[in-house]
Amino acid sequence: MSALREKQSRFAVLLAHLIVWIDTQGKGWAVTLSDGGVTQVRKVQLADGTRVRATDREHMAGSLHYQRLAQDLNLFVNGQLITSGADPAWRAIGAKWKSMAPDAAWGGDFASGDANHVSLTHGGKS
Repeated sequence: MSALREKQSRFAVLLAHLIVWIDTQGKGWAVTLSDGGVTQVRKVQLADGTRVRATDREHMAGSLHYQRLAQDLNLFVNGQLITSGADPAWRAIGAKWKSMAPDAAWGGDFASGDANHVSLTHGGKS
């Protein structure tokens, strides 16, 4: 069995545990899944039928999304979408995720402030 496939399986289990943890907090939190495993650069079709790269939704080159080691979540608190990584709910979720494994990374710690991102790292990239 490959090391990458084993890590993908471990990531899936950890993510499931995180989602259950979020759901059981009793704070009005709910999540939906956003970008997960990505296999190719996305393209969108314009009204005239032209297909172009969706640069506003691409993941950076080398992103762990391409290796199925990253997942973006949409967080709702009492029905409201929370996009700010400074929100206490995101901070608590990020701390919980990082406590689950030594290689767990939370996007709220990135310079880009990608708070909805959780991943398992390798080689310093996420």
